[in-house]
Amino acid sequence: FLGLHIFQPTVGHLVTPGWYVSGSYSYQNKDFVDVDSRDANLHAGEISSFLFFNNNKTLLKMGYRLEDENASGAQYDYLGNYLKAGLKTPASLPLVAKPATFKLDYQFYIKDYSKITTEIGDERLDKRHTVTSALEIPLVDRLRMDLKAEYIRAKSNLSSSDFAERIYTMAFRLEY
Repeated sequence: FLGLHIFQPTVGHLVTPGWYVSGSYSYQNKDFVDVDSRDANLHAGEISSFLFFNNNKTLLKMGYRLEDENASGAQYDYLGNYLKAGLKTPASLPLVAKPATFKLDYQFYIKDYSKITTEIGDERLDKRHTVTSALEIPLVDRLRMDLKAEYIRAKSNLSSSDFAERIYTMAFRLEY
């Protein structure tokens, strides 16, 4: 269905003992097997900031990513802006001896398609909010239970990309 080649060098620097900053460049070559007009080259730059506190047990992260995708079919070309924020921290739960890990993440993006999208006869504009919360609970030895809830609200003038979705996941993970 899709072949991807990705090159993504990243550099980072520990600014202070509790603050780490990274920057990356990403190149992606997308090769769709059955839809040649979707084949594309994507160039992106990202900067991220990570703040550690609570004796390095709690992490607050923020980031910005700019993407420029050039597809074989001009209607799929877009400029994308992404904002990301997240929190990861220990959580005490009753009846669980070891601390669990709580995660909360938010992402917002805007994809501005620069050419007319045939299906709507206009330039396409997508906006998406994603909120994810997760709890990783240690059970015994190397066994963990992961609970995750995700809410996505995608707004677009292309009806097939305009939706609201809730995803709930429970998984068991054995680490070795």
